[in-house]
Amino acid sequence: MERFLGAFTITNFTGILLILASLWLIKIIIKKESRNVFRGMLLFLLFLAAFLYFDQKAPEKWTFADLKETIFPTKQTEIRYTVRRWSSKDNRFIRYTFQDPYPRLGVTLDDKGRYFKMSNPDELNKVLKFLNIPQVDKGVPELASITGSQDDVAHFRWDNYPLGVMVIEKTLCQDTSSLETYQAILRITIKR
Repeated sequence: MERFLGAFTITNFTGILLILASLWLIKIIIKKESRNVFRGMLLFLLFLAAFLYFDQKAPEKWTFADLKETIFPTKQTEIRYTVRRWSSKDNRFIRYTFQDPYPRLGVTLDDKGRYFKMSNPDELNKVLKFLNIPQVDKGVPELASITGSQDDVAHFRWDNYPLGVMVIEKTLCQDTSSLETYQAILRITIKR
């Protein structure tokens, strides 16, 4: 359901409602139901105005998930972290290391149940936005599923990240107040 809400835009929804209102208005005119003409036209104009308004916001492509986040924003937890910068011969590195409570990372198991994948990067993008660095447009599979190396378990890599190569290292975290266990971000390393 969450995936559907993220893919179905409000413009699409208002467009469907506009079509339904148009069909209803046509039915009213054909059947000469004069008592419903005003209601039909009012509903049609309302959905037309909503459609045009959301269509003007086209670059943002509002989704129901965005609308939900706007109306009912999730409680922003305090993100504590340290930053370390260093250089080697050819590369510069920056590493953000997070402290407890670690920020959540939205991952799920793949179809085989062996590796994790990040199909929706919303949780990560909240952290990247907090750090004031570019966000990612799509999730990636766990690096170990690509390389086959056990050293790459719990790592996710974006090779085409705007600032260079970004690697996310995840950890398992437990919320002591609710006894909930969740996947969280331990480190973000960017190699330029």
